[in-house]
Amino acid sequence: MTRKEIRVRLLADRALTKIERERIPLDSAMFVLALSVTRSNVRGPLMHEALAKWSLMLLTGSVATVRREMDDDELFASLSPLNVVLSEQERRDALTELHGRQRASAGRHIALTG
Repeated sequence: MTRKEIRVRLLADRALTKIERERIPLDSAMFVLALSVTRSNVRGPLMHEALAKWSLMLLTGSVATVRREMDDDELFASLSPLNVVLSEQERRDALTELHGRQRASAGRHIALTG
């Protein structure tokens, strides 16, 4: 998995956890607006297909269904409108955790190969 894929999944997990904890409906205006902004900035049929899937998920999906789709489809995950639910501090905390994991992993790799 690339660093970008790991970052996307970590932020998605944080967003979905907050959505579940605070019982934020997936069809909330903030998600619909974020999806609209994303749609206006992408090109290509694959991206538009993924955004169409997001539109459907926001209207009819459950958090569990969204989690499964994000695990199965990297493009779908990367176009997530759900990260708008995270505060700047929550994003920074997740990225700090990610960098800490990567440093620890690199340290273990060096120790094993050195």
